[in-house]
Parts: sequence; C-alpha cells; structure tokens
Amino acid sequence: AEIGTQKVIQDHATIGIVITTDGTILDMPRSNYIDAEDKVIYAIYTETVRTYTVTFYDTDGTTVLHTEQVAYGSSSTYEYTKDNHMFMGWTPEPTNIIGDLECVGAWQESYSFADASWEYIAQLAESGQASKAFSVGDTRTETIDGSNFTLEIIGFDHDTITDTGELAGITVWIKDYNKTQVAYALVDPTWYDNLHTKFEVPIFDLLSSELQSVIKSVTKEYITAPADYFERTCTAKIWSLSAAEIGLESRKSNVEEGTVYEKFAAYPSKGYNSSSYAYPDIKTGNRYWLRSFHYSGTPMNVNSSGVVGHSTATTTKGYVCPCFCV
Repeated sequence: AEIGTQKVIQDHATIGIVITTDGTILDMPRSNYIDAEDKVIYAIYTETVRTYTVTFYDTDGTTVLHTEQVAYGSSSTYEYTKDNHMFMGWTPEPTNIIGDLECVGAWQESYSFADASWEYIAQLAESGQASKAFSVGDTRTETIDGSNFTLEIIGFDHDTITDTGELAGITVWIKDYNKTQVAYALVDPTWYDNLHTKFEVPIFDLLSSELQSVIKSVTKEYITAPADYFERTCTAKIWSLSAAEIGLESRKSNVEEGTVYEKFAAYPSKGYNSSSYAYPDIKTGNRYWLRSFHYSGTPMNVNSSGVVGHSTATTTKGYVCPCFCV
C-alpha cells in the first residue's frame, strides 16, 4: 500500500494526503500500526514552470509571423519589423500570459518628420508613438507668412496639455524665425503681458490651417515681474523658451520656469551668470529673447553665437523664437 500510494503521489497527483489511524476502524491488530506511527513523512517539491504558446499573426489574422513559449504570468516583447512601416502593437497585448494566446499585429506606413502631414504627426503624438518614428533634431520646412522657416523637434512627452493633464507628444521650435524683432523696452517688465501677448500669440494666425488644427494648448510657467519673481502659469499655444528649458540652473528665486528639453540636455547646466558660455545647439543665427529674467531684473536672450546673456540697453533688439506642441 505504501509503495502504491507513493507512486500515485509522484506520478499522477499534485496534492498528497496522509491519513493516520489507531486501527480501531479495521480488524487489523494494534501492533500492525506501531511502525507506521514512528515514521516521519517529508514533502518533496519539484519546480515546474508552466509555459504557453503565443502565436503572432499578420494583419490578416491567418499568416503566422512568429511563435514562442512564454512562462506563466510573463510577457512577450516580440515585435515584427516591416519596411517603411512602424509597428503599432499587438491585439491582444501579450502581457501577463496565463494560457495559449493568439495576437494580431498592426503596422502604419511611416514617413519622416520632413515629409509627413501634420495630421499624421499628430496621430503619432497622441498615440505615444512619436519618439519611435522621429528623433530629437529632426527638421522640416514650413512656409509662414510667405517665408520658409526651419521647424525642429526639441523634445518628446515634455509639456502638459492644459485641458487633459496629459503630456503633449512632440515639442517643436521655429528655429530661424526672423519676422518679429523686439526692442528691450517692449519686453520689460513681464514676458506674458508683453512679449507673449503682443508678439508670440499673433504668430499662431500666420500658420497654416493644417498646423493650427493640431497644436495643443499647454501650461507654461513664468514670473510676474523681475522685482518680485512671483511664479505664475498660463495656457499657451505659442511661447518662447525659458532659461531652464535650455539647460540653465534655477534662478536665484528658485522659480524653475519648466525643465530642460532633450535637445539641450546634452550640455552641462550653467548658472544665470554664464554669459560667456556658448550653447552650440541653441544658436539660430539671430539674437532671440527668452521668457526669463536675470536676477538683476533684466531680460535674458541668446545671441547669434549661442551665448546666453541679459541686456539693460533699451536699444537692444532680439527676435521671437516661437515653440509649440503637437
């Protein structure tokens, strides 16, 4: 009986039950149970990893692209690459697998940032796929008010969309915009009331209707005046970069005015007195204003060599360097 029970437990069962008795329920004498009562029973476990078959199909749901064995509760990271297409994912997603699974793939024809329509770019941004399709530094040419300008990606998933609280997929700057030149006196005393309202907001109306339709309103930080440095936020579709967003350290009053974009993150962070340090990636060939003020109370700008400075001269002029999110 002992041999038979052991074989059943080892070869067939997943649960073993041991029942003891003093012999009173059978006609066997008490002496027959003494040896069994002195035995110690140990449970022996053998680890068994359950695996399941995951089958990946093309969009037709019948053409098998790949099969693999995945452990219980695990996930598959398999992706299938098609020329000139971007992989969008599997349905259902091969995650937390607890049984055999069949997944159908989806792909979308891919275009470069330079050649894609704004509608296509917006779809990628909203689906979280923009950083897979494009790269920081990708550029395209856009006609604005009869002139061609270079638009460049400076970051992904960076700015907060005001209405939803989600992150906008792509941030772009119009790198060489030279339509709006502003004297220092018009920039002072605050960015929002002067530079933004008078010179940045009207740029939106100069953009193509296709581009206007995909631009997101995002939340931006700024200060009320150089004398008090009170931090405020606003909703903007077009805005200027802040010192923090190009990699400068926090201002004296600890008002951040955003965080550095990927485009400028490769360079070491510098303080607000770094007027002699050139940032290769922030120069545009023109002097342009930042939305930040130096702690001395003067507006900050980036000159044509990429050197960050601040100006007290009322004759100093700089351009607006507009940014937007999709």
